[in-house]
Amino acid sequence: MTEVAGDLVTANGLAFPADGCSLLWADTRGHRVDRFALDPATGAVSNRRPWASFDAQPAPPSPDYGGRPDGACLDEAGGYWVAMYEGARIVRLDARGRLTDSVPVPVRCPTMVAFGGPDLRTMVLCSARHGRPDAEITAQPMTGALWQARSPVAGMPVERVRTGTG
Repeated sequence: MTEVAGDLVTANGLAFPADGCSLLWADTRGHRVDRFALDPATGAVSNRRPWASFDAQPAPPSPDYGGRPDGACLDEAGGYWVAMYEGARIVRLDARGRLTDSVPVPVRCPTMVAFGGPDLRTMVLCSARHGRPDAEITAQPMTGALWQARSPVAGMPVERVRTGTG
């Protein structure tokens, strides 16, 4: 096993764009998404670089805090959909890491978004409940739930990634 990134607390949002030569990864605590080079012949990952950054939570917390990137997936156009933990939204970033959509959700801490269904237009979202304040859970009864909605865009089919290790 080869380490490609260290000193992490919450790593999430792995996605492999259709180019076959890159890997996207959300550093939730770091408030950013990084892009790595991926060698399609060997599966080797290298050249970590920032791809998208989000403002860190101010102290004291602001009501307009947008959250930090958590679980993610890709759509058929190469958009990276990411749940914004503590931001009560999911966002879509285009292939260059620019924000193109922000969709509010009925919970403060969405944790993962994915596409499913026969046409990959069913968006599934889950959220965190453990450790959330009682007042938040009471005000947002879907906290900790899994739900689905129809998506205007189809997800990208998930392909197996060859790691070069057989």
